[in-house]
Amino acid sequence: MQLTIRFPVMARAVPKGSRHECRMLVSHDHVAEVREVSSRETEVPVRTVVQDNARGVPYAMRELRLHEGRLYRYFGVSTVLGTVTRGGELLAEAFGDFGVRTNDFIASTEGSFDGKCDRSPLSKPIKTILEDRLEAMAMDGADARNRTWPRLCGAGSAVNEGMSLDRALEQVHSVNGDDLEEGFAMHRAQAGKLLLIDNELWYETGPPCFAVETLWRTNAARSNVAIRYRLMPDSMDHAISTIYYPVSALDQAREAAETIRRRFRMGGVSPWLGDFGNHHAKFAYGDHQAFSFDPSEDFVNRTGHALAMNILKAATQRPDKFGSVDTEWLSELAEAFAVENPLTGRDIDYASRLPALAEVFLRVSPYKSTGLAMLSYKQVRKVIELAVEHLDNMPISVQGLVVGPPRSLG
Repeated sequence: MQLTIRFPVMARAVPKGSRHECRMLVSHDHVAEVREVSSRETEVPVRTVVQDNARGVPYAMRELRLHEGRLYRYFGVSTVLGTVTRGGELLAEAFGDFGVRTNDFIASTEGSFDGKCDRSPLSKPIKTILEDRLEAMAMDGADARNRTWPRLCGAGSAVNEGMSLDRALEQVHSVNGDDLEEGFAMHRAQAGKLLLIDNELWYETGPPCFAVETLWRTNAARSNVAIRYRLMPDSMDHAISTIYYPVSALDQAREAAETIRRRFRMGGVSPWLGDFGNHHAKFAYGDHQAFSFDPSEDFVNRTGHALAMNILKAATQRPDKFGSVDTEWLSELAEAFAVENPLTGRDIDYASRLPALAEVFLRVSPYKSTGLAMLSYKQVRKVIELAVEHLDNMPISVQGLVVGPPRSLG
């Protein structure tokens, strides 16, 4: 089946009438051919779970399906004879909730299955990469460093949404072809995650997991740790105080929650939200190979990514604070971060970089950090220490590969 999906594109360009290079941020309609299969060709590793909410109203969490070793969740789009009959708005926004990171798909027993999914789940992983790059260059604010075109103001992206790539190319002197090709590659990668099963659109998803979340309040005594059942985020999650565990590791998740509570002297552990504890048996499919991942590797990568982004942004805004940091190390980090793209298979080894990233961040970062705004500086220090300790839990220790802190030689 052929579908038209709107995606964001960012490319370096020089608009007509300007002498300065900008980041052109516009939308593009990508035409994709989506494979069609029968439900008989798929496996159901997690069945639909029907429950009652606090008011006694039943709701359902749709099953997950497995096809050719890839795990899919229901996307919310239905078709008849090749025509979209329901959910077309999920394919029609390139930017959607640009600037909002926290609404990744959550399979939570707090409410209805579709209640917490993204407005634009296909484009969000691409938007997150673009947003992180802009923030690392300190181009996400309202000052003169914000050289996006059309101008991206905060989370408002209506003008960028309305400007198509074809129309934008008529208004620029030059555009970076490599940037455009990277954007098209991300579009192909995201469209390639779709699968039509019995006239319903399904989307390749991360595995179900248990999220051990530290819920910070005004002080530690009023804070607590919660364990949620959800799906792994589709894009880089900067909630670095959250550790994800496979559903086969429920006991490990409980132990980690209790350890964090004692270590941070928090008020308590909330094992489940709602009545999930009474229904855990319905989700007990933890031995499936499609659900496996390494919690420490995920935790280290998310923490390293968040620290790298904040270091680069701070270096742009406050270069005076980085006089003791090796400029070659900083330049190499900036180059690697600009190239990193998980959607196209270009990753950074944050495990070997994490000790140096932590040392620099703690030494030069201000008490308020935009990228980690949900945590206080004191809490960030505790989480960073915990992330560095997780290096020892990874399959291959990288401690022997880590060089000393990136200080200047002078």
